[in-house]
Amino acid sequence: VFKIISYKENIQMMDDRLIDIVARISELTHEVADAEWDQDPRFEELGAELRVLRALHEKGVNYEPKF
Repeated sequence: VFKIISYKENIQMMDDRLIDIVARISELTHEVADAEWDQDPRFEELGAELRVLRALHEKGVNYEPKF
């Protein structure tokens, strides 16, 4: 018997030690825009993290360990 798992269930079952790269890219995109608007000093740091995650995603990586 096969069970079709919805995306929402899949997220809940995800390992807490992993980062969902697509979700983090979405979060960082908003954080970078806010940081730029607010002239937050973390703007460069957040932008660098966003570039790294986008590069990983382009290579087909969907999850990254938190450590």
